[in-house]
Amino acid sequence: ISKDKKLWPIRKTMETYGEFITALFPCWLLSPENVSNLLPLTKNLFDVVIFDEASQVFIESTIPTIYRGKNIVVAGDAKQLRPSATFMKRYMGADTESIEDYSLQAALEVDSLLDLAVSRYENANLTYHYRSRQSELIDFSNSAFYSASLMIAPNITKSRNNPPIERHLVQG
Repeated sequence: ISKDKKLWPIRKTMETYGEFITALFPCWLLSPENVSNLLPLTKNLFDVVIFDEASQVFIESTIPTIYRGKNIVVAGDAKQLRPSATFMKRYMGADTESIEDYSLQAALEVDSLLDLAVSRYENANLTYHYRSRQSELIDFSNSAFYSASLMIAPNITKSRNNPPIERHLVQG
């Protein structure tokens, strides 16, 4: 633990002992970018790759991660924030014009991995919201964006000393 010289990077360790390490640690929690940085590009390295919040990730950043999984699960909410390319240059296809280039360009025309998955596969919607401690915090979204179809967990805190939403009159 205290050794600080001649340490192998995680990628080299995984290339050498990957089978042993994945047997010891079968579940990993990484962003697609970290997967590409840390793990060797090995086909079917994992049984299942799960993309949570898939509405917030660009398709091209997921391809190396998808390659590493035997099966892929894509989860997300199309009404959530879209991915942002503010500080990133996106790959927009090659300059040549082949059928493969058109397929790639068509895939890149959707914003997120979730958009692509929804356009090609059946989807299922979860209808129970459990994240808010007060139902008032989700009532507006439920009505405005989900056609009041979400079942909302009852209020956990009944105290009205600290209401979840307050209105303040301001000057100006």
